[in-house]
Amino acid sequence: MKLSVLVNNDVNLESPYFYGEPGLSYYIEAGGKRGLFDTGYSDVALKNAEKLGIDLNGLDFVALSHGHDDHARGLKYLHEAGIDFSKTELILHPQALVPKWDGEEYIGIPYTETELSGIFGRVTKTREPYEIAEGLWFLGEIPRENDFENKSPVCEVESPDGGKVPDFLIDDSALCYAPSGSDEIYLISGCAHSGICNVSEYAKKISGREKVRGIIGGFHMTGGIDERVEKTIDYLKILGAKELYPGHCCLFHARAEMYKRLNTPETPVRDMYAGMSLTL
Repeated sequence: MKLSVLVNNDVNLESPYFYGEPGLSYYIEAGGKRGLFDTGYSDVALKNAEKLGIDLNGLDFVALSHGHDDHARGLKYLHEAGIDFSKTELILHPQALVPKWDGEEYIGIPYTETELSGIFGRVTKTREPYEIAEGLWFLGEIPRENDFENKSPVCEVESPDGGKVPDFLIDDSALCYAPSGSDEIYLISGCAHSGICNVSEYAKKISGREKVRGIIGGFHMTGGIDERVEKTIDYLKILGAKELYPGHCCLFHARAEMYKRLNTPETPVRDMYAGMSLTL
């Protein structure tokens, strides 16, 4: 599998220079299919794809980690730029389609389900794990098993009666790459609102594999060095992943603590930046 980071908060400081923004998007090639996992906030995904020589027309899939605009608003810019999604499958948790709000500001997906059905060849809503391509899984709804992740809501979501209720982001999901012939898996995270430890445990369960080779993406650690940060690092130390690329909503204090406590030649903690490419 090949993965390129099209959108991230951070960028490489060496030429060629890429655009960055507080959002996330990956271009992925796996099992003979091409697609995006998240689309960023603006047209940055399109601009950086052009810099990398990636044609976003004719994609097989677009999967959304959840319904926040820093991961889904890029759809508007891609569609308005004329990117052809007529044969593309859109994959997301059904709750991702429910309008989300930060006070009076709309922070959800920029299109309704009806509009998306007219843009994409097919819209697949699933709470269950879903194999996008050979070995590449959309995890669906992540069970919240531990006592230290996702304790607090993030803004609000529209309720069935048209009001607003606290949003615990049950639509938060991630990708798991479980190639045949290997006993390891690789996790690709959006924000991990459900908790990167919960994501890891669920991915191990649905893949039937205990070894996590690596994790790339958001870990949603945005406050101080609190219980969530401490217990997440304790978990990752036991997990022993050989590649960690914390980015997006894993802010400096948490990354610094991860580097201090986890970084070794055997289990390096690495930078994640827009424009980087990996072969997994």
